[in-house]
Amino acid sequence: MIVLLMEVSSFGSRGQNIQHASSLKYLYIAIAVLVIALLVLGTVLAYFLVKKGSDKDDGKGSALSEDQIEYSDPDEADSDENDGSSGVEFIEDDRESPDEESDTSNTVVVDLYFYMGPLEVQQSTDNIHKVERRTDKDDIYSYIIESMISGPNEEESTAGYIPVFRLSGLSTCGSVNYEYKIDTGVMKVKLCKDIDLVYDTEDAYAGITLNAQSRVVYSFVNALSIGEVRSVELYGSDGSCYAPDTGHNTCEWGDAY
Repeated sequence: MIVLLMEVSSFGSRGQNIQHASSLKYLYIAIAVLVIALLVLGTVLAYFLVKKGSDKDDGKGSALSEDQIEYSDPDEADSDENDGSSGVEFIEDDRESPDEESDTSNTVVVDLYFYMGPLEVQQSTDNIHKVERRTDKDDIYSYIIESMISGPNEEESTAGYIPVFRLSGLSTCGSVNYEYKIDTGVMKVKLCKDIDLVYDTEDAYAGITLNAQSRVVYSFVNALSIGEVRSVELYGSDGSCYAPDTGHNTCEWGDAY
């Protein structure tokens, strides 16, 4: 009997152990399923978050760090344009800035007088042409004299205008080409170097030099007879009246600058 009770008691203890072990087994299984479910859920959430971020970047364009940005050297801009390589394109703006725009508000128009080439033989001195120029110089008379000495500019020469004299040799006025003074409406101009004439033909004829001198005097008289100037007297490098017998110079033989 005692043996039987011991067997029953032992069997009851084993039954409880088996039941406890079975409960733990199911608990472990439940925990494992929960962990797996959490991992799956986390993976799904991570996938959707990454996908959402990728779609956002596709809409706005991916940002580059400062180290990833490639800068073009300005000196290599031309080569980049030619070979099609990437980089910053430098565009030169050739428009004039407000400070560089040509301002004609402070300029005045002056008239110069030149002859059209080629000269005809014994051409009339009156056959002269007016050419307009602009200047911002305060001393208009100096500008006119300097322009007459320099002769037609490139544009005027292309149009056919020619000089009728040139200065050569040493100056009798220091280092300048001319001097001038105005007294009671009379302007005296001294050309301080030798006056080389331009003749209308290579063949000599009576009066060829006088005609060439007349063109020089007539050019200056027409160009300088403006403003307060009522008459113009032209003098040579020695200070004497230049070609008074041309009929265009208002000074006379014996007059000195």
